[in-house]
Amino acid sequence: MSLSIVPMTKSDIPRCIEIENLAYADNPLNRVLFPSSDSAGFRSIRENEMEKAFDEESISQFFKVVDSELSGDDATIAWAKWQICPEGFPERPPRQMDVPGMDIDVAKLILGGQDSLINRVITGKPCIYLSNLQTEPKHQRRGAAAMLVRLLLEAGKDADLPVFLVSSRAGYIVYQKNGFVDFEVVETDLRRFGQTEPHVMTVMRWEAPVDSLG
Repeated sequence: MSLSIVPMTKSDIPRCIEIENLAYADNPLNRVLFPSSDSAGFRSIRENEMEKAFDEESISQFFKVVDSELSGDDATIAWAKWQICPEGFPERPPRQMDVPGMDIDVAKLILGGQDSLINRVITGKPCIYLSNLQTEPKHQRRGAAAMLVRLLLEAGKDADLPVFLVSSRAGYIVYQKNGFVDFEVVETDLRRFGQTEPHVMTVMRWEAPVDSLG
């Protein structure tokens, strides 16, 4: 196989945020969150957040999947970030909402709602938390996400910690196939923003089987 996992470096951040943007481009929620189709301000904030995490978060680990048959930035086709927290997952501070091009009311409901959900059900628990996992759409269904999830679960086994994440509908099946189970489900009504379906956030939990621990 031409795919392999290697640690990320700070120089990978712009490419990884590009993958993140591409992964969410066709999500109906994206059009509600950024009604003007201008997400450049949010992208800049995400790059700054990632750089800060590299510099200041000793609990965070970053990995990418590369395709040896591609070159340059295109060789990175997927990436993930998780946080190893044996002393308990830290509380999430409020995030910046006044971003040019972003609907602040939707942001408070969705982004703020996700932060509140995490603080309520995960903060304080010894665990590993998967905060990001994205694959460039044209490289999906090649197994890159599954490779990253398997590495994540190995980290959980090695640290003897459960693994938590917040899944969208798009990623749910991948996590379910790898042994994650629903921990809490929250639905947000977005009809006043023109959406016919609720936004669903599912906190999922994985724990190593007892017989797999040495």
